[in-house]
Amino acid sequence: MSALQSVKFVPPGGHRACANCSISKARCITPEGAARCESTSSVASGPASSQVAAPTPSPVPDGPPASKSSSSTARRSSVSASSVGSSDVSRRQQQQGAKALPTQNPQRSTRSIMDLAATEASLVGKQAEVLVAEFMKHRARHCLAVDLPRDATVARLKEEHPLIFPIMVMAANYYDHESQHRLFNRLVSFFVEEITQAGERSHKLLAATICLLDCMHITKLPNPQQLGLIHLTLTMSSDLGLERIPHTHSSSGSGDVCAAACGPFGAAGAQSRPTLESCRALAASYHTICLFLMSMGLGPSLHWPLHWSPHLTEAISELERAGGGWCSNDGYLAAMTRLLQIMAQATEGHVDPDTEAPLPVDLGAAEAKIDGFLRRMPREFHEDAMAMAEYHNVRILLYKHSIPGISNSLFVMPNMVIPQREAQYRCLTSIRAIFRLYYSIPDHRLVHLPGWFWGFLQNTNVALGRLADLAAAQQGRRGGWPPDFVRSAQDNDRLWNFAEHMENLARRLEGVRAAMMATGEVSNNSMFDRWAELIRAAPGHEPFQQPRGGAEQSVVLPEPQQVAIVESQPPQPPPQEIFQFDPNAWASAPNDWTWFDWYETAPVPVYMPYEDQQQQGGDPNYPGGSQAGWYAPPPPPPPR
Repeated sequence: MSALQSVKFVPPGGHRACANCSISKARCITPEGAARCESTSSVASGPASSQVAAPTPSPVPDGPPASKSSSSTARRSSVSASSVGSSDVSRRQQQQGAKALPTQNPQRSTRSIMDLAATEASLVGKQAEVLVAEFMKHRARHCLAVDLPRDATVARLKEEHPLIFPIMVMAANYYDHESQHRLFNRLVSFFVEEITQAGERSHKLLAATICLLDCMHITKLPNPQQLGLIHLTLTMSSDLGLERIPHTHSSSGSGDVCAAACGPFGAAGAQSRPTLESCRALAASYHTICLFLMSMGLGPSLHWPLHWSPHLTEAISELERAGGGWCSNDGYLAAMTRLLQIMAQATEGHVDPDTEAPLPVDLGAAEAKIDGFLRRMPREFHEDAMAMAEYHNVRILLYKHSIPGISNSLFVMPNMVIPQREAQYRCLTSIRAIFRLYYSIPDHRLVHLPGWFWGFLQNTNVALGRLADLAAAQQGRRGGWPPDFVRSAQDNDRLWNFAEHMENLARRLEGVRAAMMATGEVSNNSMFDRWAELIRAAPGHEPFQQPRGGAEQSVVLPEPQQVAIVESQPPQPPPQEIFQFDPNAWASAPNDWTWFDWYETAPVPVYMPYEDQQQQGGDPNYPGGSQAGWYAPPPPPPPR
């Protein structure tokens, strides 16, 4: 015991453990120059509610701390004297102290994080306001866990969202990778300490953790700390009761205990509506975790019970009723969460109760639910770039189950109501739409994309790579796609190499870095260099050469011819040339697309075939066709 008590606990911020306190060293923090910790002082001077420790330490003179041996003796005598005849009372009060003490640490730790944010970014005066304004304009829509005010100032954010402000600084300070990475690591350490060690649980802490997940791709991609933060988010969501089934109120026990057991929504009839903060936290955690797990190739989340939770459905409905329409933060979050829930319910949870084997999933019924959701959404949804990217990403995840060799097929077996080739072709149409959105984004806006958009590109990598292998095995590497797989001659050789798209991304990032270097805004160790480095080092970045396996692997293929770029003749505007890989031409094209600004939007492509169009074999999604609905949402279906 004496050896344990003599350990000095020095938390971040320069405080030390009290030498005369009998509380656990992890709970004892003493300001510099003081002889007692705050919790010890509150026993004698504070109100009854603030007395967090039952043992009363012996009086300590206002001199220097005692030696190691004498302090240990004083602590042992204090503990033994105070515990005689009052063991039950001590236990109860110590339990209350364990709950009360962590509330002191986050305030001190939060201040240290905010100070670090200001130091790392060298924020002085208007520079802080500029970073906040930049974040609010381009990235606030992606932090769905918290409803940030559009006219937010640094002072207001520090007061109302003290945990969000350093995350905003980290995300906006993208021109200094080393500073950004230090702040990111400090934020991760803070969340790990507060959640796992201090036992902090609150909706604000959960919202901040989700916001960090949404912005963490800024530091480097991929990041091994993603799974750790996802685990913390799941743990906190469970501890807050977001996933629990409602229980009835017990006749005995306090209301707080019953409320905790029943979750944020309480029991049936006990609470008319959940709090908006609880709904936002539940929906945002579900949305973010699903998208991250999808980008890791783990499916929506491996039969996560929350897919079928009535709490999640009620939370989505409550956010929809909150007002503000789809363009508000809560409306956007509700729509995106419902889309993921529809997809997950259509493709997961269908298990034979006797054998526990996955049952066939009707792809046609799942597609009808997803497209039905799209038809119900307002026109603004169809004109939003990230909303349509998420819609097409969901379709890719759905149709990937029709491609042999995809890992997600372990959990979902396709029902061939839709022919396999037709499902694979529809997967290609959504892949084209994802790339079209990507190439329409100006280079200088790449840094503002949400983290899950890069997960969308990863999903297209898996699906397109496997489809290319299948086509190469049947037609040969230069043979193009099979005739029955191609709806238009222009489809050939447009989707061959995903590596070319990734190489284009690396070049675009390097181009942004070079342009910023000319103005002195970025160093050689910026995030743009890191991204380009990681993209080129990623497995599968090299162009597809041969189908995996088979006797053709020994054949040496000729090098592809270099494409001559004529800079004086820019490419035709999308959609005619949108899928032709020409990085120099794309870099020289005027970046006058304004739809990526959330305040000025223009229509973006929509793939929403109606049943009559599918039966006629038409292809309203292909850009080169004559369909009038490519740039705008298609008209409503004719009356029947």
